[in-house]
Order: sequence, then structure tokens, then C-alpha cells
Amino acid sequence: MAVAGGGVVPATRSRTAHPVVDPTRGLTMGMWGAILLLIVLTTGLVGVAAAGLYLHTGQPAWPPPPLERPGSWPAVIAVALAIAGNVAATAANLRLRADARPAPSLLLLVSGVLLTTSVVVLGSDIAATPFHWADHAYASVYVVLTAIAASLVGVSVLMVAAVLVQRLVGVVDSGRMLEADITVVYLWWAAPAAAVLLGVVHLLPDPGGGL
Repeated sequence: MAVAGGGVVPATRSRTAHPVVDPTRGLTMGMWGAILLLIVLTTGLVGVAAAGLYLHTGQPAWPPPPLERPGSWPAVIAVALAIAGNVAATAANLRLRADARPAPSLLLLVSGVLLTTSVVVLGSDIAATPFHWADHAYASVYVVLTAIAASLVGVSVLMVAAVLVQRLVGVVDSGRMLEADITVVYLWWAAPAAAVLLGVVHLLPDPGGGL
């Protein structure tokens, strides 16, 4: 409670945005929880990537005729857009922590647009594939892993949007950074994770000697 002009004014406190903890005291429980969740997700994604590699093993051709391997440019563009979005979100986080101008909200908006475009590119790539996901193991690996990569970046969009809304309504600032910090940590986990999955999709060699 604060006293102003002889009256008692309730202290403003966010229900979700938490104060910065003294770095010498270590990470907050919220950050520890986010890191542990990412460790669990990493374990699951390693299993998914291993399944893709297993399905590839022993195949006489990858993909088998008459399937043709789609181009890799959509995946490259999507990963580049995701990384650019991460850079914008990180810049917003740093400016928010320093209470700098221009407002971090603009950078968060740019980040959201870049990440959304990345998801759209991956979704369009899935829609444009000339095969059905159940046609062959190759088709299953291509569609499922690309969809998972798109979903990882899609969660990035939601997290950036949540921080942007919190910033606009005033519950995230230089003294309450937990959500913004967790978002940046997730973004820099999600983009490399998506890149690994897309690498399994596009970089597995053809057992018959093709590319």
C-alpha cells in the first residue's frame, strides 16, 4: 500500500509477471520450471528424430519412386525467419530490461510477424507436398516432422503475443521480467529444435546414392 495525497492507494501487482530476482541469488522457481520443461521436451524431440532416422534405415530409396523429394528452400526460409524473430524478441527483452526507447512493444510486434510468417511458410510447404502423409514412411517423416517444427515456432508466436499484451497493459516492465525472460529462453530453444527436425526431413541421404 502507498500513501498519496492523504489517501491509501493499493500497490499495483501483476498476477503473472514477477519481479527480477537478484542474480546472486540464482534463478527463480519459474525459470527453473521452464528449463526443466524444455529438458523434457528435448528428450521427446530426440525420440521423434530418432524415429525418423529409424524409418529411413534399410529403405532401398529415400524417397521411393514415384515420390519426389520436395525442395528445401521453404525450410531454410522458415528457420531464417524464426531466427530473425528471435533476434527481435531478444532485442525487445534487453531494451525492456534497460527501460530503453523506442518502446520494446514495436520489436515484439516485429518478432511476432516474423515468427508467424515462419509458421505460414512451413504450413504452406506441408500443403504443397505432392504426397499424402500415409503414402510411405518418407511421406510420414516429412509431414509429421515439418508439422512439429511448425508447432514449435507457433508456440513462440503465442508466447511473444502474450508478452506484448502484458507489456501494453503495463504488467511487464523492467522490474517484472519473468515472462519475457522465459519467452526468450523458449524461442532460442524452439528455433534450433525446429531446425534439427527439418534437417532430418531434408538432409537424410538417399540409400541408393542420390541426394
